[in-house]
Amino acid sequence: MEDQAEIRALLCSALRHLGVGVVKEARDGGAAMEAIVNGDVTMVVCDWNMPNMNGIDFLKHVRKTRPDLPFLMMTARSDKESLIAAKEAGVNAFLRKPFTPAQLEAKVSNLVEGAPV
Repeated sequence: MEDQAEIRALLCSALRHLGVGVVKEARDGGAAMEAIVNGDVTMVVCDWNMPNMNGIDFLKHVRKTRPDLPFLMMTARSDKESLIAAKEAGVNAFLRKPFTPAQLEAKVSNLVEGAPV
């Protein structure tokens, strides 16, 4: 989930290049929740700063219905309070913005393999 269309397109392209089979994209939390409820979603990659529903609120909604769904939060935040709040809400991993394709690959691979990230 990423609100900026250009970033979303690059992220989807990178995920496909990494071999992720089906990549669904959403511009906001409402559209993303529909995809999770109506589809076979196996991982979430989400930006923290989103319109209508921020990433942490989206994460909390996801955890109500899909507590074991791997969740990767993209963020430029580094304050301890935000990171603790996300951990408490059930985030599995963080990807600090800006990031490289190699960093994205490492985080996604670790989530797929179930390794701590």
